[in-house]
Amino acid sequence: MSDWAVLGVMAHRLRREILRLCWFRSYSVAELGELLKINPGTALYHVRRLRGVSLIRIESTEKKRGVIEKRYRSTMKTVSFRPPVEEATAEALTPALSAVRKSLRTISPALALERRAPLVVHVAEARISQAEQRIVAQRLAELARYLEGLPEDSEGVPMVLAAAFGPQSELWDTEQGKSVSSNVPQNRRKR
Repeated sequence: MSDWAVLGVMAHRLRREILRLCWFRSYSVAELGELLKINPGTALYHVRRLRGVSLIRIESTEKKRGVIEKRYRSTMKTVSFRPPVEEATAEALTPALSAVRKSLRTISPALALERRAPLVVHVAEARISQAEQRIVAQRLAELARYLEGLPEDSEGVPMVLAAAFGPQSELWDTEQGKSVSSNVPQNRRKR
């Protein structure tokens, strides 16, 4: 399955939400429909699209009232997308960044305080060489794989790592609806 096919499936908000829910436990289509306040038929359509690119799998089946109920679970906790530069377009990359923004919005500062869980935010900007770019991208992938490889703790707090690493253009102030200048000092930019 190509990165483009996976990205196309993940571009839809409901599919990203289904994937996020199925990271932590399995759900039936009826349960997903109820949680997301959508028709079970709509939930089934999106589940089938996710299964089509192997992002979720059937974890178990059981017969309930004469109907076979399937429970779905994510096949992975880390989704990485790195298209070949020559194939990348702004329209194709936008859904990937949208998925990162959505994951960031699920982080709860109040819940972090309540559960005494860490809430760590790092924003770093720098002009770096292509060799350094590859190293940073590799280290981010290693960190994501480390988090994915940790054993699940049923008493633990669900945590999310969402990162996007790429070239910066202008910063966009979503509240004001206009571009703003970067906070990176000019001497830092000329590396």
